[in-house]
Amino acid sequence: MEEQSDDDLTIVSVNGLREGQELAMVNAQETDVRKESEATQEMNGGDEDVPKLGMTFQTPEEAFRFYDKYACRTGFGIKVLNSTYYEDGRCRYLWLSCNKDGKVKYKTDFHSSKPTKKTNCMARIQLRHRADGLLHIKQVILDHNHPLSPGTAKSYHTRKRKRFLENDDGVMTPLDWSYPEGGFGRVRKRGTGEKKCELRLEKGDGEAIHQFFIGMQTKDSFFFHSMDLDEEGRLRNVFWADGRSRTQYQYFGEVILFDTTYLIDKYDVPLVSFVGVNHHGQKVLLGCGLLSDESNETYIWLFKTWLSCMFECPPIAIITDRCNALQEAVAEVFPKAHHRQCLWHIMKRIPENLQGRVDYKEIKKTLKKVTYDSLRTDEFEEDWRKMVEKYKLENNEWLELLYEDRRYWAPVYVKETFWAGMSVTRRGESMKSFFDEYVHYKITLRQFLRKYEMVVQNKYEKEVQADIELFHKSPQLITQLYMEEQLGKAYTFDVFKKFQAEIRALIYCVSSLVKVDGQVYTFKVKERIRVKNSKHMENKFYEVLYNEKELEVSCICCSFQFRGILCRHALSVLNFQNVVEIPSKYILERWRKDFKRMHALACFPNEVVADGPLDHHGNFYKHCLKLSEIGLMSDEKYEFALKVVNEAIQKLLANDSICDVKQTENVSHEALSNCNMVNVNVNGDRNRGIESNGFHNPVQVRETVNHPHFEFFQNRGRNDQQSAGYRSGMDWGFQQYFRESQIQETNPSPRPW
Repeated sequence: MEEQSDDDLTIVSVNGLREGQELAMVNAQETDVRKESEATQEMNGGDEDVPKLGMTFQTPEEAFRFYDKYACRTGFGIKVLNSTYYEDGRCRYLWLSCNKDGKVKYKTDFHSSKPTKKTNCMARIQLRHRADGLLHIKQVILDHNHPLSPGTAKSYHTRKRKRFLENDDGVMTPLDWSYPEGGFGRVRKRGTGEKKCELRLEKGDGEAIHQFFIGMQTKDSFFFHSMDLDEEGRLRNVFWADGRSRTQYQYFGEVILFDTTYLIDKYDVPLVSFVGVNHHGQKVLLGCGLLSDESNETYIWLFKTWLSCMFECPPIAIITDRCNALQEAVAEVFPKAHHRQCLWHIMKRIPENLQGRVDYKEIKKTLKKVTYDSLRTDEFEEDWRKMVEKYKLENNEWLELLYEDRRYWAPVYVKETFWAGMSVTRRGESMKSFFDEYVHYKITLRQFLRKYEMVVQNKYEKEVQADIELFHKSPQLITQLYMEEQLGKAYTFDVFKKFQAEIRALIYCVSSLVKVDGQVYTFKVKERIRVKNSKHMENKFYEVLYNEKELEVSCICCSFQFRGILCRHALSVLNFQNVVEIPSKYILERWRKDFKRMHALACFPNEVVADGPLDHHGNFYKHCLKLSEIGLMSDEKYEFALKVVNEAIQKLLANDSICDVKQTENVSHEALSNCNMVNVNVNGDRNRGIESNGFHNPVQVRETVNHPHFEFFQNRGRNDQQSAGYRSGMDWGFQQYFRESQIQETNPSPRPW
């Protein structure tokens, strides 16, 4: 790769393939490509028809037409690789590339694999908005790594793009840059510029969805589903959550990961999921969706629907991919929630944005060091500036935009908020999707729906097995410290292992008292860290504050605030001060063995006034859940609870006056119908409804309110001031919401504390 600079503009010449590309091409073919590219450029004639640095355009449409015309003559198709806009609608950055851009993904399912046009071609142009109001070409890559075909290019891909440049009246309209090439939804432009999307379904998928919902409702009276239809009755988006997901949310709903991996990576199933973390650190499913596109409007509909499903109780924090549409949707639907962009996804995109450079490996190493090792915001910003200057990255749009959004993803900015261990904070950490082991690129919707119950059941069985083991096994201790024994008795095994790793690292930490201010002591903790792939060690220093009177300890790394686990630096200071027992304020209830039992007792009080069969159904469900949680505490309690249940069943069945079959059927039917959201106007012209025949009448529902309160974090306000005063997503009992008449258009917002 050769690189030249000229007045803040860069031209890059690329021959061959990117580093690490899996697709092999012989040298003879590469030579032919270069010769063909040179010959084609000579055939083009005047330089004014070839993209070059400094060219300007009034609009992105004009730039698209120019590059499209050049591509037709040269012999390749183009696509919009990426674009960003100012709030007033002006185009800020625009990337146009060869349509063969992208890595080849090899599939294990050879029967369903389709031919691909991708060759990882890097031919592209980049444009940036300048102070004169014009779009300037600031980077040009002309060389391709594949043969060009001028004779056929005029009808290859470019016509498809041109249709989006004009409306039916021949009037220019803004390009729909989010249109996915062969994506999940069909996007059409009307004369008014309105975008119209619908979920792309294969033959039989609609019926499969309908049968899936019917089957789930039959088995689960608390199953919830919603369908988003357009004004012509076509399906756009789908959401569902089973009763177990809705129950889990009351325990583990304070921090949510909204996973869009399968949608963004263009899997055949456009699946998104809401995921939480239980007290074992295992992922729990809190709802699923199928989306037609990645627009702001779609995400808002989904978030509002999910919030309605979860009784209008928003989470404290939410993690999403880095996306403008998602950022806007989160701000609108969850205005008080802390929003973080997934750092793992950001780091995964480093190669595609920086790998073309000769010094790529050095830049990547420096970027990770700045990201993971910065302890203060000013330190992060200064090190970032030095990195940009050292490697001459001033014109890298991806890094520039990343820096502007730093408060949403950089650990140093988000470390004072509790994320329940769902966000990457250290090198080598990774994140997996809830369905990772079961979903692949070519899985069909029907295959996924058939697997859904099995996947969820397998995950639940792992949680139950972990709960049972808590009462039959004890963790192995590695030190004589009482604080290790103390948390070994309190915490679940998986969380205790994380705490034990901090205990083990105490041998690398040395605490030194540097300042005393009344009851507050300031310590400097030196940690010895081994250099990667080396025998050498390096020192890193952490500041720790200790209040002797209040028994409070706070480290600058904010491990307790971030993960809910005291760090090695804070433990080193406690040990230095001869504090043998961890203060109760630092034993987070969230990770305790008996967390679910404690909250079952708190959430489901005995004194509940039930009015009508639906209230009876919900109230009975709560008490059964309460019995289940307590019954799993030991073998003796399990046997006793099972005996009581069997005796109750026998007595009820033996007395016909108590067990009225007809009344039971009515209760079940009403409870099932409650979980359908039909023709409910949530966002303008968006309706939540059932696509299949026979479900077109609005559901008549009514509302009951029963909100037992309980404390989730005893010391949350002290440890996370940003979250103080904001209602926890866990703060309610498991109950149903009903309304007397059809739900009117609303804009759900968190209720005050």
